[in-house]
Amino acid sequence: MSGEDHLGLFKSAANEWLCDPYSVEIRYLAIREADVNILLSCSINFWPIKFATQKSLAVVANNLIAGQEQFNDMSLDKIELLINNLEHGNLVLNNITLSLIANDSLNFYTEMISNDRWFCDAHLLVLGEHINPISNIEMVKINSSLRQGKLPFDGLNDLVTYLNLPDPFSSQRQPQIEIRISPPTDIRTEESSLSKGKFNLILHAHPKLNTKNISLAFRTFPDTLTSRKQVSSQIKWKSKKDGLQVGKLAIRAAKVFAVQAILMVGSNTIRRQFFDDILKVPNRRLFAISAFDKDLKMLKQALSETHPSNFEKAVSSLAYILGFSGGVINETDAPDIILSTPNENLVVIECTTRIADFNTKLGKLVNRKNSLIALLEKSGDSRKVYGYLVCGLPKNQIAYDEINSARHKVTLLTKESLDELLNQLKFPQDLEKLLSNDEKILENLLLQNTNPQLPLI
Repeated sequence: MSGEDHLGLFKSAANEWLCDPYSVEIRYLAIREADVNILLSCSINFWPIKFATQKSLAVVANNLIAGQEQFNDMSLDKIELLINNLEHGNLVLNNITLSLIANDSLNFYTEMISNDRWFCDAHLLVLGEHINPISNIEMVKINSSLRQGKLPFDGLNDLVTYLNLPDPFSSQRQPQIEIRISPPTDIRTEESSLSKGKFNLILHAHPKLNTKNISLAFRTFPDTLTSRKQVSSQIKWKSKKDGLQVGKLAIRAAKVFAVQAILMVGSNTIRRQFFDDILKVPNRRLFAISAFDKDLKMLKQALSETHPSNFEKAVSSLAYILGFSGGVINETDAPDIILSTPNENLVVIECTTRIADFNTKLGKLVNRKNSLIALLEKSGDSRKVYGYLVCGLPKNQIAYDEINSARHKVTLLTKESLDELLNQLKFPQDLEKLLSNDEKILENLLLQNTNPQLPLI
């Protein structure tokens, strides 16, 4: 898929979703060279709701330009002009133009190519060319200027963290513009439920969205041919005083333990969401844990923790609900977690919450996995050993050698993988098949790398 194809996916959603008006938040970091303002890092977020208080920040430090701007009720005409400029690598703000450098052409990437997302905003990365790094002397001048500012920042790292932007100086990333458009409607998950044989779902929609463009499908579990339906015509819509449109759907769901709702506007998916009746789920391990952690709120929070110990416990708890035996190891010179399947095959797990630990953790996992395999072979034991490296960060934030990991038969689980497993907990899992499928993915990856003409299967 080419960069233009990525751009096309984004444009499709933008055309179908954007309503008049939307709110906009802009964060940017640029460097001035001669008479040119070179854009280094920028994020643009479009929201269907207003900001309670609008924030504005402008920072000039030596030849550095940075800031944040928020706008309520931006008209569709202005939004379209803004997006068109961004697609060409230009941010026009306060009568100043900041531009990505592109001697040949800009590159485009969108997360929308992934079929695994459960919440699907419209996303686009506009990528410029690498620029020469700032000299140490220039960096010292910038940091000193930031520390002396009326609104002081403790150097560039502090400013980049405050703006929540990728740091193009330390990571050597390509200069980029990242655009995200939140959809004009969404499911109110905290107000929706499956309980006592009834499924109630609440939607909120932008005042100007044509609700006839909304598609809502669902399937119930146990899954039968009659359990899949399109139900958007059954949504009852009302407008609140502030213009917000509220949709309500109420459906009988006797003998149903789970419902999956799929929400779309036009041809673009917004959300895929499971709703469970915890009293009826067939996975009784999930039932037991949910008795003390309603909706698994604490488990989900711990899976996004940066504290290593809490993250390891959360991964171990997730493995227990899936059906594995085992847990966190007390010995420090050992894998973080060792699990066993009903057939007594073994799973060795290393957990990391930081990108900086990634290669170190991978090396430890490979060594410890191979040590265990050697010990089993020595004892004449033929059971299998699987290796997993678990990281709570999104996949696109992790720089790793996918082929090297596959050669060592190590599967990487990222935030997306953990979210997928969380959504499968209500169903009893065939653990041997789960592990075997992951192993086949690694084998196919190596096969594709050896024979590039072969399709991945």
